[in-house]
Amino acid sequence: MKVDQTQIQMREMTPEKYRQYSKHSFDDFIQECSETSGEAIDAVRQRVGDAPPEPSSSDLWLLVESAKMIIGYLWIRLDMDALEAFGYSIFIEPVSRGKGLGRKVMLDVRSLLIGRGISRLKICVFKENLVARHLYRSLGFQESSFNEKSQQYVLQIDF
Repeated sequence: MKVDQTQIQMREMTPEKYRQYSKHSFDDFIQECSETSGEAIDAVRQRVGDAPPEPSSSDLWLLVESAKMIIGYLWIRLDMDALEAFGYSIFIEPVSRGKGLGRKVMLDVRSLLIGRGISRLKICVFKENLVARHLYRSLGFQESSFNEKSQQYVLQIDF
């Protein structure tokens, strides 16, 4: 199915969608941590925990849609005191990848955050996720640190 990039929309999740996608986000993160670090899944799950029953007031949980189909989601935590945000989960369905949608979503996220007064966005990317790291570099993100244990880079961009 071809997706028209100009039709991408982001909207806040309902409580039902939050429960569904927050579970997916935490499960995916735990799986990736286990695979990259060699730590057992149960150990990672015990350390990380489960998704909270509802988002905090500083969390943005957004669905990414095109043609009324959900093609991804975002979890971004806002720190209004520091005027920065942290992207905990930026996910595009595999079938929708490689079509410029991640770039479009990140540009829309940038506009959304600037509109809320945010001047910096940080994200973590696993070392082995070369496609995502390339995308973020092409958007102006800089690698600011690397966590050897989790095999993740912290990337940031100032607006």
